[in-house]
Amino acid sequence: MAANDMSSTKKIIILLAVVLAATFFYAYGKADYDNIVNEYKGTSASELKRKGDRFLKEGLADSALTFYTLTVNKYRSGMNGKDIELCSGALNNAGYIYMLDYYNYPQAYICLLKALDLAEEAGCKGVEACAYLNIGNIYAIYDDCEAALKYYKKSFYAAIEAKDYKNLLTVFANMVVTAMQENRVGDVAEENAVFSRLDIPQMPMLTYAREISRAAGAMTAGDATYAISCLRKAIASVDTDLTPERFKLITQLLVAIILDGQGHTRQAISELVDAEGKSGKEALDIQEQAARLIVGMYRKIHRADSVMIWQERQLALKDSIFSNQQYSRIRDLDTSFEISKIDTRLKQSESRRRTTAVALAVTVGFTAVVLVLAVLILQKNRRLNRQNHDLYRRNTEVMRLNENESRMRTAYERRIAECEDKLAQLAQKEEETQPQRKQHTSGMDEETGQRLLEKIGRVTNDISEISKNEFSIDRLAKLVGSNSHYVSKVINDYYGKNFATLLGEARVAHACKMLCDMGTYGNMTIETIAQELGFKSRSNFVTVFKKITGLTPSEYRKINREVEGFKA
Repeated sequence: MAANDMSSTKKIIILLAVVLAATFFYAYGKADYDNIVNEYKGTSASELKRKGDRFLKEGLADSALTFYTLTVNKYRSGMNGKDIELCSGALNNAGYIYMLDYYNYPQAYICLLKALDLAEEAGCKGVEACAYLNIGNIYAIYDDCEAALKYYKKSFYAAIEAKDYKNLLTVFANMVVTAMQENRVGDVAEENAVFSRLDIPQMPMLTYAREISRAAGAMTAGDATYAISCLRKAIASVDTDLTPERFKLITQLLVAIILDGQGHTRQAISELVDAEGKSGKEALDIQEQAARLIVGMYRKIHRADSVMIWQERQLALKDSIFSNQQYSRIRDLDTSFEISKIDTRLKQSESRRRTTAVALAVTVGFTAVVLVLAVLILQKNRRLNRQNHDLYRRNTEVMRLNENESRMRTAYERRIAECEDKLAQLAQKEEETQPQRKQHTSGMDEETGQRLLEKIGRVTNDISEISKNEFSIDRLAKLVGSNSHYVSKVINDYYGKNFATLLGEARVAHACKMLCDMGTYGNMTIETIAQELGFKSRSNFVTVFKKITGLTPSEYRKINREVEGFKA
């Protein structure tokens, strides 16, 4: 699954992931969304987000999702970075709820991708770490170990960069446990070594994570007994304030896997049965995994009767999760309604749901409208996508033409230099017989101006020079052996622009090359590229880049990946 480009319809796209949550709460009586909207209409995004976080901690997923919906609906283009971060965090937490409470993994994934996009816009590594962690959890639930580890690692390093030790401990534990379950401890050996060197203050999950780290080291060394000892200590030390039972149960499953590998299959089955029994409806995925492992172990010891019983149990759990997913897909149909329109629709539903028949009619009608709007949005997004691709192609063509022009100009200048001596005498005779040449507004003759122009061109093509933060017109004048007045006049006369515009275009041209060079710069963030090229800030880079190319750096990179067939 890939993230859709965020364009002028970003506000609508952000609402797409969460707005029907309000309809769900209303229809099923889990929250009086209409009253909540009116009550909190003037409440800040930060306060709404805090309320959502409090409800999430208390285990009230429906109420939490309501306030996260209200938070995201505060999104407006041009918001400051802090408010964008709040909206991104709300989307991440909404994805978390869809994943663990509703088992709606596709909708969770959509929310998380949009959270990542906004986190990148705000330059918030902390939210990126959380979103990558939750995406990794989704892949782990689907038993895609390779993809899960990929996103866990992204989360791990993003959390380190953000110094978000709370999420760092969580993702590290999930990453190592997943690797151990699939006998791929070697794949996370580097991350385990990095973790051991980190100076992490005392906090929940620290003891658990350290015991998990020791268990991984023991497995690498072939000491399964010590690994089990560390895992049992980890289970006993779980003190996270969010889903602590899940950590205990998943770790217990890992103990069973190691026991089975030692030949203690019956003891492993006992561990799994205990874990499966402790897993309530809030952990159906763990129940299903435990049942699946039990089936395999009973096959190993040739207990066909038990295999049949647990196989039926495992399939029932799998069907239950699958049914939940299907139900959620129907319930979470995409819509482009603005919050005001949603409020109106909810109020209309209030009066119409008095009878079952009328409520059904409203549901059918609303679904039809949603489907029509979804088609319209899809068409609009396709048009915007084509426009962005056209902008990308035009910018690429301009860059190619500029490079060709630069090469031709260099060759021409070299040819002129070779002929200067031969033409000197002829030029002298010509000056004696013809009127004086026209002077440029700068007070320099044409030849002097051309020479200064050539020097300016060479300097502005030197990315090592123009990427310096202190690079200025005075610095340029010094490098070309002139003064800032003459340099400014030459730039205005020959380029038809000022120094700042010329510098911005030169830096953006190199930025386009970096964004297209995935082999060299693929792991560089937009913020890092901005710093490398001498821009004052990420926002300044984005503004200048979009002014020149018509696209944001993120849009430009994504389109390049599509055009070049890049696979993340």
